[in-house]
Amino acid sequence: MKKTEFTQRWVTNILASINSHISEETKVILMESCGRACAKAEAVNAVDNCNGDYQQFQSILCKWLGKDNVWRKGNTVHLVYSKCYCRLQADIPDKLSKIYCQCSCGWLKEVFETALKKQVKVDLKSSIRQGAQQCTFKVCV
Repeated sequence: MKKTEFTQRWVTNILASINSHISEETKVILMESCGRACAKAEAVNAVDNCNGDYQQFQSILCKWLGKDNVWRKGNTVHLVYSKCYCRLQADIPDKLSKIYCQCSCGWLKEVFETALKKQVKVDLKSSIRQGAQQCTFKVCV
């Protein structure tokens, strides 16, 4: 069995087990924790020096996502992903449980909290992996 096939099967199986044996609240905590770890390994270095400056942080987000895919209205930041950015997802052809996308919420929490130096709340509104045209998130800052 090729490494990619093994990874696909393993991820699919672990997510099925999580869905069968763990409460919704624990699923969210688990997946967000995975996303935070991913962000710490890569993205937070790019935003750590924002030191709470939203304008500086927004310019970084716009570089990553495109200027039309990031906007703020009051204390809410709206984000649109025109594609799934998860590298692991690209290797999994099957439709995964919607809980998997909570990983992206954890990623965003870690990046926003590192840049803005405060806690945020992230809500997944739509997901490409779940059949939507785009992934959309609402971040309360």
